[in-house]
Amino acid sequence: MGSLTTIISPKQSDAIHEMVASNAVGGASVANLRNQRTKSVWQSTTTTPFITIDAGGVVNWNALVFGYFNGDDESIFRLRVATSEADLTAAPNFDSGWIDYWPTGSDLSNYVRPHRLYTFGTSGARWWRVDFDWSANPDGYVRGARLILGTKLTPVDSAAPGWDFGHAEDVVETEDMDGGESTRPRGSRRKLTFGWHPGGLTKAEGAAIHELLLERGSSRDVVVCVDTSEVINPMDVLYIGRVKEPVSILHVPVAYRQTSFSVTELGITEMR
Repeated sequence: MGSLTTIISPKQSDAIHEMVASNAVGGASVANLRNQRTKSVWQSTTTTPFITIDAGGVVNWNALVFGYFNGDDESIFRLRVATSEADLTAAPNFDSGWIDYWPTGSDLSNYVRPHRLYTFGTSGARWWRVDFDWSANPDGYVRGARLILGTKLTPVDSAAPGWDFGHAEDVVETEDMDGGESTRPRGSRRKLTFGWHPGGLTKAEGAAIHELLLERGSSRDVVVCVDTSEVINPMDVLYIGRVKEPVSILHVPVAYRQTSFSVTELGITEMR
């Protein structure tokens, strides 16, 4: 069975030649999808906008990530890929068709802006287009903080059992004269810790993970889906965040590697 764990670096799509949206609210431009500030968003003026991407050259992406988007159970998206901008609609090399923003079988109604991972297989191309149809979404617009296209890193073996996830919220409160406490909610930031046991990674896989994390450092984000088969509770396994703690790759004789690390999300997870 193939790996259920995938890691994606935003490096390539953050460095693309051009990203253009069909429309945007003033001050909420599509450029905001390439920064790491979850309160700095792209917001459309219609419910059926699209984003066109010129990669500047042929790229071999196979993963699309929506971060902090307001997609609901009626929201759908579509990905098309072509060798020219005109062919994106006339003769795409790849057309995903319309896809539900919520994975089939899931209920993400408790999340204000859930993430979404879509993986696919396609030949390299320069031009990419993402269409949205939020016509039935009561918000009346598409809103998101992060849009990432890239090449997924998928070790043959999945992350070891025992990975853990949770959240933390800074406590800010004052004590009233009568001894009561007045709180100031800050919101909860999610965190995932996972890794591979001895023999779980080949030398090449360990090197690839090491190089990806070196490039991202502690200041750039990374996407992790620790179990791509999970569709009932997909937000439990999908994280967009930074690796803020030290990382070590353990040499396991003769030809394997072992590692674990934590990903802390970019922003708070808003709940209804």
